[in-house]
Amino acid sequence: MTTTRKLTSRPVSLLEACSDRGLLALDLSEKQRELLALVEDNGTTIVAAGRQGGKSLCGAAALVWNLLLRPDLDEMVEGSTRHGLAVANSREQAQILLGYARRLIENSPLLRSRLVGEREDRLVLEGGRVLVAMPCSDRLMRGLVASIIVLDEFGHFLSETIGPAVADRVYAAVRPSLTTFGEEGRLLAISTPLGSDNLFARLHAKARGGELPSAAAFTATTEEMNPRVSPEFLASERVMLGQADYEREYEAAFGAGSGQFFEDDAVHAVVGRYRELPPDEIVTPVVGFDPSFSVDPSAAVVVGRSRADHSQLVAARVERWLPTRTRRRRFRQSTGERQEVVDSVLDGVAAIAARYGAPVVTDQHVPATVIEGLRRRGVGRVEVRAWTPQTQTDAFRALRSFVYTGRITLPDDEQLVSELLRLRTKLRAGSSQVEVPRTGADHCDSAVALAAGVAELDRYGSGLDLDAFVGDGGGVPLRESLAGSRAGLYDGSGRIDNSLTVDTQF
Repeated sequence: MTTTRKLTSRPVSLLEACSDRGLLALDLSEKQRELLALVEDNGTTIVAAGRQGGKSLCGAAALVWNLLLRPDLDEMVEGSTRHGLAVANSREQAQILLGYARRLIENSPLLRSRLVGEREDRLVLEGGRVLVAMPCSDRLMRGLVASIIVLDEFGHFLSETIGPAVADRVYAAVRPSLTTFGEEGRLLAISTPLGSDNLFARLHAKARGGELPSAAAFTATTEEMNPRVSPEFLASERVMLGQADYEREYEAAFGAGSGQFFEDDAVHAVVGRYRELPPDEIVTPVVGFDPSFSVDPSAAVVVGRSRADHSQLVAARVERWLPTRTRRRRFRQSTGERQEVVDSVLDGVAAIAARYGAPVVTDQHVPATVIEGLRRRGVGRVEVRAWTPQTQTDAFRALRSFVYTGRITLPDDEQLVSELLRLRTKLRAGSSQVEVPRTGADHCDSAVALAAGVAELDRYGSGLDLDAFVGDGGGVPLRESLAGSRAGLYDGSGRIDNSLTVDTQF
């Protein structure tokens, strides 16, 4: 780090500014320095980098450098306002980038006096320069004169009306803002990849292949960008996310828009040599229940902890109830016929719960029917969990963590294995989600029930002292003394107590 300088009217290089304690004072990794060198030397830089690697901070440094340490650019606007644009998927995310820039300025002995005003969405700098944060809307960007534009998480730009196509519109609208500055204008598009079929991926490929004039492509993993991230943390993330998601999020890999959620070998490796285990093989059992009383199957899976090793989960039994009608044969069930289906399924679930001495965890589908029906059949505890695309994804990720680390054993059930291997990862703006495919009347009901049971057990972690709650006996209801802290707890009054649902979903 160099010593503090006195500011002059001459431009300061970006790397020089980052090294100077009086200016940006950033302790950069080699990859971060390589990235900023490309920004300084190229009109357009397309950056694919892993999460938590400091790419947004680098974008903020480029914004501050361009607006405050390139006084030569002021001559090109002839007294007009010179803008720097921080564009992100949402206004809130753009304001995060603005916050990084604000801290860089406020922490600089030589630059802090140049911040003369600020609002929620902008920093007003001396000399008619303004740094503006805005969401990805092409209507907001027209008519602005900008010397630098940073598109933060460009690969994840999304609109409620036109979806990912908004990235194309924003790019087309914002590039002309640089026209006044010619080859001195800078555009920096930074993102974690989100598949290979979007504008960010195409621009990165073209820049890498030399097809874009005055453009550079940059790729770096999280480990390369930020060596302070420990190998142990990254190893755990590889397990939690799975290989495909890990490669995208931490290794900046461009992949297809979807992929298999579970790897075949990983699932087959945890299949045991049994179809069903008796209650005395497990402790803290729970019955995951995916109900349906019409055209889809219902399924229940008993999951508990191994009596020999409480850190090991065991799926002891899988049961399915096939529908009496199909989607191709849609006919109206009479009240009596529907009740027969409900009774048959709930009789089976109650019998399983009684045999294993287990509570039942289910989703919000027909909760009154499930709760009242199981209560009448002697099931004393029914947990209702909010089952949304995100909570479903979180539950399957918990299951995948146990599968990939060999901390769960599954029964030799061909249907369950087939369902797990049909699950897909679907990439969406900002994240990935589990996609549960439908094949005929099958909607992976056994896999869903398994994930529900595993997520319920995993909420308390494998490090809990289970003996303090379950003693030495098998078939004891799940953590009796923790019952009052759970959401959707059936209280015997015919109602679901939803007062605690906020912090206890899957």
